[in-house]
Amino acid sequence: IVEQAKGKNEFFRGSIIRSMTGVGWLVAAIIGLILTMPIMPAWSWRIAFIIGGIAGLLGALYRRKIPESPNFTPADLENESLIVLYRRFPIQTLMAFFIGAMSAMPFNTVITFINPVLLTQHVITKHQLMGLQCLVSFIGMVTLLISGKLADHRNPRIIMIIGAILLIIVTIPTLLAINTHYFPYIISGEIILIITNQLLLGPANAYLKRLFPMHFRYRGIAFNSALGLSLLGGSTPLIEGNL
Repeated sequence: IVEQAKGKNEFFRGSIIRSMTGVGWLVAAIIGLILTMPIMPAWSWRIAFIIGGIAGLLGALYRRKIPESPNFTPADLENESLIVLYRRFPIQTLMAFFIGAMSAMPFNTVITFINPVLLTQHVITKHQLMGLQCLVSFIGMVTLLISGKLADHRNPRIIMIIGAILLIIVTIPTLLAINTHYFPYIISGEIILIITNQLLLGPANAYLKRLFPMHFRYRGIAFNSALGLSLLGGSTPLIEGNL
């Protein structure tokens, strides 16, 4: 989708793709919000897994029918292996790795660490947790779109740097505010964390596209960003839980 933009609104289109993850989180949170209502039976959580399974199958079937971009040329796997990728583009692979990590670390901190911890500490109820997940997912999705749109009219690198700097500045104060367990502080703190993080990530898809030439692009982006997402983003709640 980004490649087919051909330089026109490519950052906004890239932000749409990334925001679809937010749509998934939002739909999941809405389902959770419904299933945690007092009137729902104890077994109702199974409904979410059934819906998720159906959605996964539909997504896999649809993906098979999506055509490649017009300018794609089949890669030479022998001459353009991962070893060659790392040898020729070491800085770009590191950038893809850390952008992948940043796509998960702050978001996982809020969604899979802070809110569940607040739940286990009886600061919030399950229903309130799902409400927070809905709010955070929606705001994150909107911020991604705004950030992508801005990147089409401004220097995308500068926007990403501003997002990163703001994230460094606001992280400790917002986490301290959340730690007071005062509900308005919890809401505002999570919103601030998500907005600054998504400001950084809005231009990321189109920016990653520009890092690698065509033959290395899919591999360079997918492998390295997924590696950063899993190694750093996936371990974030585990590390935070032991601090």
